[in-house]
Amino acid sequence: MWPAALCFFSATTNTAKWFRLASLCSNICFVIYGYYHELAPILFLHGVLAPMNTMQLLRAFSDDRKNNARSQERHVPERPYVVAQKA
Repeated sequence: MWPAALCFFSATTNTAKWFRLASLCSNICFVIYGYYHELAPILFLHGVLAPMNTMQLLRAFSDDRKNNARSQERHVPERPYVVAQKA
């Protein structure tokens, strides 16, 4: 049940970090499930996807850290997207 709930949660997230984190947790749960129930295809699939999701999650955190450092160097405050209105 937990792996399916985590898959559903990953589909409802709005940021890449939460998506990757939920997907990674789901992969881990599916690997455990596949191991205990001797389901080789599930074990293989999620065993391959887990490292991929881990690398993407680490890259997302690394990119975010780099972007935060750049914005602090420039002292640019974050502003919401504003559409210029015609006069």
